[in-house]
Amino acid sequence: MTTTQVLTDQTIGTGSNIGGNLFPQKVTLAVASIAASISIRCTNGAGLPADIRAPIVARYAFSPVSVAAAAAPGLLGIGSRYLNLHPQNVPSGDTSSASLLSDATGAYLYVWFEVPPFLVAASLNAFVVEL
Repeated sequence: MTTTQVLTDQTIGTGSNIGGNLFPQKVTLAVASIAASISIRCTNGAGLPADIRAPIVARYAFSPVSVAAAAAPGLLGIGSRYLNLHPQNVPSGDTSSASLLSDATGAYLYVWFEVPPFLVAASLNAFVVEL
């Protein structure tokens, strides 16, 4: 099993860190990997999310060919899978979510995010776990 952290304490929810297709990441999977999972964790700032019904969405897609991480949402978005995370409605609250294990149908896994507005910035961590 291999774990790769793809985002580390990324500020989200304010300024230019709101919207879709944010923080695209590319993970080259180990040759022996047969499956992978995405795990994300949001830590609220001192305030609350602007709308607790609006989730943070991690989109991910496998590919047998290498593409630039920034191009992945446009090239692979139509067939991507997603993982929703609804932040807690408490200041400084932590929330985590993990996807089901997915067959690794290519040598590369691409991850990008959709982030709703927050009243005070939050932080996001994301991991890829390979089997």
